[in-house]
Amino acid sequence: MRVHPTSSLGPWPSSGQAQDRDRPEPQMVVTPGICKELVDTSLNGTRPPTVRLTGMSHHQPHRPGSRRNWNGYPSGRAHPMSTSEVLARGLIAGAVGVAAMTLAEKLEQAFTKRPNSYVPAHTLERLLGLPHRPDQERLLLNWAMHWGQGIALGAIRALMAQRGYRGPVGSFLYLNLRLLNDQTLENATGVGAPPWTWPVDEQVIDLLHKTIYAYATGAAADRLIEGPQGQTRRKSSHYYASSSFSKAAEEMKAKKQPA
Repeated sequence: MRVHPTSSLGPWPSSGQAQDRDRPEPQMVVTPGICKELVDTSLNGTRPPTVRLTGMSHHQPHRPGSRRNWNGYPSGRAHPMSTSEVLARGLIAGAVGVAAMTLAEKLEQAFTKRPNSYVPAHTLERLLGLPHRPDQERLLLNWAMHWGQGIALGAIRALMAQRGYRGPVGSFLYLNLRLLNDQTLENATGVGAPPWTWPVDEQVIDLLHKTIYAYATGAAADRLIEGPQGQTRRKSSHYYASSSFSKAAEEMKAKKQPA
């Protein structure tokens, strides 16, 4: 961009005039965030000065209407993710968690020789008001409860991720929710028993598998769902903190340090 050769300092010397002593010095106009410097690019006073912008940031400007994800970078989405899309992606995350838990269970059963549990089938049997049937006749019902419950609960983990309950802490909270859900349904229907009455090895196995489910679902949900705007990840202190809180904490820390 070039400025007009005439300015408040008078007309610029023409090509036939050698008035280097009268040539005005390059000016600098300072505006917030941008410095406009008039640079003398003439050879012998025959060209007007050009404008060079300095002090500009190296980062790309934030596009109006765009949204930043939980890492603080533009997400490329013009609008926040809708609730229906969040829930749909949560179902996918739940399916990932159930698949990871099922694989872990089959590996564990290969070593411990533990038989399959049909508690999920009989729990769903009671919830639907179906007549009692032997375990061998409830295989499909067992898989339906096993997969359906885990997939459906993935929607809750997606909502948690959207609202900022993410990472290992969010998955730990979700683990407790999953355990509470299982024990409530199993004990309310009379199929199960309180966990503290189980043998210790069964408690450990159940807790291990539910932990795998919770953290696998959480990892998938955090990957698929964008967090709230303005939330950034920190490598120290808490896992996640808002940018305003981080700035206030840094200012307080600087004030405490001796000058």
